[in-house]
Amino acid sequence: MDRELLDNLSGAYEFVHILSRQTQAEGDAWTGLYAIVGPGRPVAPGEVAALRNTLAQARMGNHMAILAAVRLRQIADAYDLPYDRGTVAEYATNDLRDRYCKPIPPANGKAYGQAPFAGAYARAMASPITRESEAGRAVAQKPEQRR
Repeated sequence: MDRELLDNLSGAYEFVHILSRQTQAEGDAWTGLYAIVGPGRPVAPGEVAALRNTLAQARMGNHMAILAAVRLRQIADAYDLPYDRGTVAEYATNDLRDRYCKPIPPANGKAYGQAPFAGAYARAMASPITRESEAGRAVAQKPEQRR
């Protein structure tokens, strides 16, 4: 393996690491913002400042994850590294973004602090991964088939 390819493979893996870290940071920030979901109550000035800071962290994590994803894709394309181009194209659509990136819901009148994955267990149980499901077929594909 020549040095240039090795350096770019190393760069690709670094962007995977950055993407993973920033996605986690963004998720942590949005989870913190879900503290405001609930029946409604007065918000103290100190809370507003903390929420603004948390929102800024969520936005920064999102921007950094997008940048890392773009750079990762550019390296993969430049050096013909295999990746699932169909999945990348799907993530680039508004449909997928809108499915996962929804506004914080209005007050539900029940409780505060409903994390972004509230109800995830029920949704996962209602649509299991099987060999016949789209998700199951994607898992079963060999890497070279995902291009």
